[in-house]
Amino acid sequence: LCLNRPPSDEELSHLTGFYQKAIERFKADPEKAKNVATKPLGMLPEGSDVTELAALTMVGNVLLNLDEMLMKR
Repeated sequence: LCLNRPPSDEELSHLTGFYQKAIERFKADPEKAKNVATKPLGMLPEGSDVTELAALTMVGNVLLNLDEMLMKR
């Protein structure tokens, strides 16, 4: 949805790898995961997986910061 086109296989592979690495990093540092997932948004819904939400936050940041997201080429 961000780019109004499906990702290429290479793009999807990079993004999936980034997500998996983020999961690993946040599992190793739960406090950092909590900070990423909650600041500045606030408390997480009860029962949420803070590690997954932090990793998805990072993926969302990557997508929203793509040049292609900001301008049409």
